[in-house]
Amino acid sequence: MLQRLREDMSAHGGAYVLAVLLLIGAGFTPLPYVRSAPGSTYNALGSIEGKPLVTIATSAAYPTYDTTGKIQILTVSQWGGPYGTLTWPDALRSLLDSSIYIIPSKFLFSDRDTGDAVEEEGQIQFASAQSSAIGAAFGYLGIPVDQSTSVIFINKESPNRKLLKVGDRILEAADVPIATADDFGKVMSTLKPGSTLPVVVLRNNKQKSLTLTTYALPKETRSRVGVVLMVEYEPPMDVTFALSDVGGPSAGVAFAVSLVEKLTKEDLLRGRNVAMTGEISGSGQVGAIGGMPQKMAAAVRNGATLMLFPRANCPISASLVPPELTIVPVDTLSEAIEALRLKDSTKYPTC
Repeated sequence: MLQRLREDMSAHGGAYVLAVLLLIGAGFTPLPYVRSAPGSTYNALGSIEGKPLVTIATSAAYPTYDTTGKIQILTVSQWGGPYGTLTWPDALRSLLDSSIYIIPSKFLFSDRDTGDAVEEEGQIQFASAQSSAIGAAFGYLGIPVDQSTSVIFINKESPNRKLLKVGDRILEAADVPIATADDFGKVMSTLKPGSTLPVVVLRNNKQKSLTLTTYALPKETRSRVGVVLMVEYEPPMDVTFALSDVGGPSAGVAFAVSLVEKLTKEDLLRGRNVAMTGEISGSGQVGAIGGMPQKMAAAVRNGATLMLFPRANCPISASLVPPELTIVPVDTLSEAIEALRLKDSTKYPTC
């Protein structure tokens, strides 16, 4: 029998080698899927690279206070699709970790999405989360803020790319005062592609009049000028965020609560390690986010026992919630603050 096997391998050795090589090659064939796994976490009340993650310039009018505990910002690590090539060895890791999901790329991205485009969109969302957190937190505290609409991104194909600059504040468009991105959108809705649009911007503390040109993308009729606008909330003191290289809007709630914690005497955390996730608007509304299973796993791995998340993500299957973690849904920043004040865990709101 052994001799027969040796003779067979000798006669067909090339075929066996080819079969092995094909199996190895298949193992590294790109898959049309994205691996979604628990990502890095950051303490909003801590430091990063030696700098406080959130800094508020203190003053007699608005003093800041020492804090206790941690506010964990949660992220999701994705690989595949526009982020890179997902292979079978990458995908098989999900069999060893229930918090790693393998998701068809088409459910998350279009064929036109590139790594650079996805990263740019994530950075825009992250910058917007920081600004909205200021609006929400300072509104909750009753501290006045100025509000403006600024250019934070200019598309490469825009005919206005040489006229506008990132940081320009849109004061007027077609003689209409602009306070929000919606105000600008209403003006744009009245224009056809190829129209001219007079605007007044504030650049380097000086007003500047520009004439923009509207256009439309292929197979579209909607006019655009090729920019992304963001509502910026300017408090009466400097507020800076040291965290970068993170994308998406889901750090909004954590940023807003950290600002409230630093600007009030009340110790909301009471030494606890609390994870938070959720998009937030400037008015304090909490919006849905993705990656809840991965974020719950990341929270537990970094010692959190309590996690605030958007009520819009309800219901959450009990089988997905780690036994060490209590999850609390909230609709607004005010509800998040009230939940943190509770000392009886049986009174936490649920889905």
